[in-house]
Amino acid sequence: MIKVKDNEKQKNIALKRYEHELKRKNKIYQPYFNDGIQQKEFVKQSAKYSKRPKRHKIPMPDNFSLVDNIESTLKFFDDLLTHASKHIPVFIDSRNVKKMTPDAILYFILIIEEVRSKYSQYSISGNSPKDKLCRKLLHESGFLNYVRSYLSKYNEDTDIFTIRDGINTESTIAQDVLKYVRKNIGINKPTLETKAIFTVIIEGMANTHNHAGEKGSGDRKKWYLMAYYSEIGEIHFVFLDSGVGIPKTIRQDFSEKVRIKLAIREEGVMDHQLIMSALAGEFRTQTNEKKRGKGLPKINDLAKDEKIKDLVIISNKGYVNASNGINHKLEGKFHGTLLSWKMVKRNET
Repeated sequence: MIKVKDNEKQKNIALKRYEHELKRKNKIYQPYFNDGIQQKEFVKQSAKYSKRPKRHKIPMPDNFSLVDNIESTLKFFDDLLTHASKHIPVFIDSRNVKKMTPDAILYFILIIEEVRSKYSQYSISGNSPKDKLCRKLLHESGFLNYVRSYLSKYNEDTDIFTIRDGINTESTIAQDVLKYVRKNIGINKPTLETKAIFTVIIEGMANTHNHAGEKGSGDRKKWYLMAYYSEIGEIHFVFLDSGVGIPKTIRQDFSEKVRIKLAIREEGVMDHQLIMSALAGEFRTQTNEKKRGKGLPKINDLAKDEKIKDLVIISNKGYVNASNGINHKLEGKFHGTLLSWKMVKRNET
């Protein structure tokens, strides 16, 4: 049987399809977020509206080092702290860094943790150096453990003594440093030098534990430790105390002694001069114990005897290079106390 088409019905269906397609083509579609746009326009017109600030780019110095390029590196950190205080998010551009030293890496961590403690929602982001050695030092030092990063953590087989931190005196970490020294520096048995390094690290940890906070505050401060064996055959040690600093500690602990107080006020003793006096053993700690307060003079003696080299101490507004005699006041303020020194490789049996 042949099915007869209903031409009139077909015409009506075709007409409806045509009208539907015509409406679809001529329809002006509004984005789904139209209500949001209107809401944003309303918010912008309100008196309480505050536009989110743009991320500010801060370039790292080409020589990212406190020991070798103190003023430029401190200015970089001051810029970071200034933007943080204004809640302006920053992007740290390290692509063009040509030189990087462990001291700047440790201080970078200290500043990041200080910013986090003050501004919990503050945003810091950045990139990695193009220079292979700088990138290796930053990535394999353990720095990535202190920031959120999609990059993998450091290689366990790295030749860097990766960053350690704490608030107490930990002899096991100091022993680990000595193992690292013996492995890389060519010393197969304990020497006066390795014993001195152990003593200095322990003294630094103890000073942080006992004297680093504001007087009477009970605040506990952290220390940071790192060492790096370079290709030229020397180990660069860095110990960072995040406390109030040597000069401020001296002024706190000796404020009751009229002679010292008058000397500081009348002669205008600067921070680097107080550090030099501490190195010379002129100040005792508030504990008055015989075994306390000898760390700085002892490491200073090692520098004089040339058993260690390039001893640098930075604290508050003082910079002291005990090895070459370059000591001066800093333009910016350093938070805490940094000890930096090196040991050269020897061929001993």
